[in-house]
Amino acid sequence: MSVYKRGNSWYINIRLGGHRINCKAGNTKKEALTAQEELKTKHRLKMLHISDIKDKEGNFDIFFTVLSQQYFEHCKAVKGSKTYYNEKNYYDNHIKKAFEKLLLRSFNNKLLSDFQKLKKSDNYSNRTTNILVGIIRKIINHACDTDKRIKRLWNELDIKWPKSLRENKKQHAFLTFNEFDSLISQLNNKITRLRAIVMRYTGLRPAEAAYLQWPDVSLELRTVKVQGKKITDTLYWTPKDAEQRTIPLSDEAYGSLKNLNTDMLRRVKKTGLQERWVFSAGREPVFDMDKSLVGAATRAGIKKNVSPNMLRHTFATLQLASGA
Repeated sequence: MSVYKRGNSWYINIRLGGHRINCKAGNTKKEALTAQEELKTKHRLKMLHISDIKDKEGNFDIFFTVLSQQYFEHCKAVKGSKTYYNEKNYYDNHIKKAFEKLLLRSFNNKLLSDFQKLKKSDNYSNRTTNILVGIIRKIINHACDTDKRIKRLWNELDIKWPKSLRENKKQHAFLTFNEFDSLISQLNNKITRLRAIVMRYTGLRPAEAAYLQWPDVSLELRTVKVQGKKITDTLYWTPKDAEQRTIPLSDEAYGSLKNLNTDMLRRVKKTGLQERWVFSAGREPVFDMDKSLVGAATRAGIKKNVSPNMLRHTFATLQLASGA
């Protein structure tokens, strides 16, 4: 058994390189499995001497594939499954073959510019090409944030990212007031229903809602704060583009959060167990609400492809329409 539970904690029990590792890994099975995979990855890199790669002058270097592996392990642990699989598919189908044999020190302005031009010559849209370059950039940024040696190397290279290609502006789909009311009436789970209301009236992104914690909510000031936070001992989540902001609560959002807070306090009084997540009564955040929204939309007779992101688009569109 590689992971096991003892009391309220989860432990790792594996053998790597002839050594037995038996230690506490976290408070949930997911945390233990994530920590186990990180240990295995570090061991594989050590066996391959990845961290000891030097160029002819003895300068530090590292394969881009190692950085991409670390980035996607991070994504799988802290991002929604849909985001992870979309980015991983883009990488596997378009980026991996072009960059898998390259060391980071071989990167230059021409390499990235040529990759952008290649995708355009293959008749990919500007949008798709921008996404691909963006994923490469995310991989590099994550590596720079987690390893000072990589950050120093990247700064030495002094690379300028290609300018984003112009994309055709697209009107995001949104729900009218009547459609949203019909959707809400068909959501049977109370937490999911109140979560949808909060997202609609605050513009929270799906991941921002999933990772929202009670210390982020001030019912007294009627605000929620979107900010980076430590998820486990080894994982730290940051909002998109590292954007931290404070959002004022409308009456609808405030009422929903107050309702959830009342339910949370009632459960804590009954069980004695503190709860961390605003939209989850369990120990882990809940990401997937797509199925609930699709089912509710079908029952409400809404023909649009309703998704969590549509709630954010609805907030933005109706705010603009009202002159805000």
